[in-house]
Amino acid sequence: MIRPATFSDVLLLILLAAIYGSAFTAIKIAVPELGPFGLVLARVLIGFAVLLPYALARGWVWPSRGSSWALLAFLCAFNLIIPFFLVTWAQQHINASLMALLMGAGPLFGLLMSHVATRDDRLSGPKLAGVAIGFLGVAIVLGVDAFTGLSGGNFEARLAQAAALAASACYAVSGVFVRRITDVPPHQLASLVLGFGSLLLVLATPVMAPDIVMIVSGLSRDALVAMLYLGAITTGGAYILRYTLIRTVGMSYFGLSIYLVPVFGVGIAALWLSEPITLSLLAGLGLILVGLGVARLKRRAGTPTEREAPIRE
Repeated sequence: MIRPATFSDVLLLILLAAIYGSAFTAIKIAVPELGPFGLVLARVLIGFAVLLPYALARGWVWPSRGSSWALLAFLCAFNLIIPFFLVTWAQQHINASLMALLMGAGPLFGLLMSHVATRDDRLSGPKLAGVAIGFLGVAIVLGVDAFTGLSGGNFEARLAQAAALAASACYAVSGVFVRRITDVPPHQLASLVLGFGSLLLVLATPVMAPDIVMIVSGLSRDALVAMLYLGAITTGGAYILRYTLIRTVGMSYFGLSIYLVPVFGVGIAALWLSEPITLSLLAGLGLILVGLGVARLKRRAGTPTEREAPIRE
C-alpha cells in the first residue's frame, strides 16, 4: 500500500539517484580495460544474478500472451542491450559528466514519444514548454562544450554525443511500449529482460569477445571494482531499491529521482575523475532540470504508472 514518504524514504530516493548517477563514472573507469561489449556483458550478467532471487521470492510469472513475448524481445533490444552499448561505447570518447547530462534529458524524449504513441499522455502547454527549455539546455552544452575542438577532426567525439542522445531516445521509445505489457509484474519484467539479454550476450561472446575470460582475469583493481559495482549495485541492486520505493511511496514520488541523477552524475565525475565543471555545463544542467520541472506541472491527472519508467543507467 502506498503511504506518505518518510525521512527514510527521502534518504532512499537520494541514495538511488546517487547510484544511478555514479554509473557513468564507473563506466568511465572500467571500459578502457573491458571494452564496450565486455563491460555490457559483465554488467547484465551480474545484474541478472542479483535481481533474479528478488524476483523469484516475489513469485515468478511468465508472459501469458504472444504479444508480450514480442514486446519483451523489443525491450531487450531497445531498453537494455542497445542503450547500454551506446552509452558504454560513447564514454570512451566523452566525459562521464557530459554523458550524465545528456542522459538526464531522456525524460524529455519520453514526453515527445508519449505524445506520438499514446492517447492518455499528450503534450500540454507545460510539457511542451518543459521540452523546449530542456533541449535548450542540451543545445547549450553541445554547442559550447561538446563541439569545442571538433573542427580539428574529432569525429568520434561528435559520434559519441550522438550515441548518448540515441540511447536516451531508446529509453523513451521503450518507456512507451513497456506500458503495453500488463500480464507480468514490473520487477519480473526487468528480470526477464536482463535474463534474455544475458542469454543473447553470452551467445554473441565467441564472436564479439572470445578472450573475455583472459581480459577479466587481468583487470586492474579499479576496473574490477567498477565492473562489479556496475552489475551488482547500479543494475541489480538499483532495481530492488527502485521497486521498494515504488511499492511504498508510489511512482510519482519515485519520479523525483529523475531530477537528481544528472546532478549526482556531474558531481561524482568531478570529484572522482577530476572532470571540469564548466559554466556551460552548469547552465545546461540547470535548464534541463527546469524543463523537467515545468513539464511536471499539472500532471496529477496523468501521473505515470509503475510501468512507464523504463530500465535506465
